[in-house]
Amino acid sequence: MVLFLLLAVLLFPTGEAAGSLLSFFQGKSSGGMRPSHTPIPYMAFVEYQVSEDLFSCVGFLVHEDFVLTAAHCLGKIQQVIPGTGAIRHPDCNGKTWPNDIMLLQLMTADLTDSVSPINLPRSWQKVKPGVCSVADWGQLGVDMPCADKLREVGLKVQREEICITCYAGDPNKRKNSFSGDSGGPLVCNGVAQGIVSCGEEYGRTPNVHTRISSFLSWIQTTVRQYKWQGST
Repeated sequence: MVLFLLLAVLLFPTGEAAGSLLSFFQGKSSGGMRPSHTPIPYMAFVEYQVSEDLFSCVGFLVHEDFVLTAAHCLGKIQQVIPGTGAIRHPDCNGKTWPNDIMLLQLMTADLTDSVSPINLPRSWQKVKPGVCSVADWGQLGVDMPCADKLREVGLKVQREEICITCYAGDPNKRKNSFSGDSGGPLVCNGVAQGIVSCGEEYGRTPNVHTRISSFLSWIQTTVRQYKWQGST
């Protein structure tokens, strides 16, 4: 497999079970998806092919040579930044949403102020109530193309005891994720706490976010294993 991974700077210079799912409500004050006016140096664009159809996802840099994204963003992929493999979580079956997480291994990126990894949470860290954000190049709306500029939206976190459910977003507001949003990070206070995983088409109902802290051990072990293999 060859990976098609385009970091944002190249486009714009400026025991996993129910607890692995985070749920969020979209905040009224977010104003909907809006262009990002500040650099987001960890964002990556992922394009993949299934049969003859091309699809897009979002990913984010968590190491100089690893991007984290959703496991269902897997297919035959072309190359912009040379890649060496896709490592999907072994318990992801492609039919249910738990364990929807995948690491993409790249050739080592040159880290600069414009290209740098995002911090990950501590293992099983809880997400405190507040406003988090999602950024993407996803569809602008029903039957509309993907955005040509990176956009972001604010999300209001539900109470922690509710965050094991698989719903996020307000079904009465059209400010949810669209096609092309999958795999992007849900960022809270500068830390990637979730991965956009699933939701009904056209953002009509709430989304699911994979809880990154539930998979921290797998991420760290996988990165060490593949880096060690690459050095031998």
